[in-house]
Amino acid sequence: MGRTQLDAGELDAFATHLAHLPALDTAARAAIREDLQQDRYFIDHHAAELDDVEVIKRLTREANGEAISADAFTAAMHPVRMGPWHLIGEAKARDRHGLHDRRCDQ
Repeated sequence: MGRTQLDAGELDAFATHLAHLPALDTAARAAIREDLQQDRYFIDHHAAELDDVEVIKRLTREANGEAISADAFTAAMHPVRMGPWHLIGEAKARDRHGLHDRRCDQ
């Protein structure tokens, strides 16, 4: 896979994104929450496979016999890495996920 070079304008745009990390986190959580509400596999897989992890234990307790909700699961997530996302790739991904202008590890 070939590398794409970023120009100064693209780097400036990425710097602007970095200045707004809380808003990006909020938007990412909203998109993830929406996906998880449509398909619970990711939540159910982590609940089953990581049942000895403290955050999963807590979420299971708080669910009080019900399935862990997408809201609770998403709220428990925290960013573990972030990479520069080329703006062309971002536009394609936003289109694919319907994000026009609008990880559970511990």
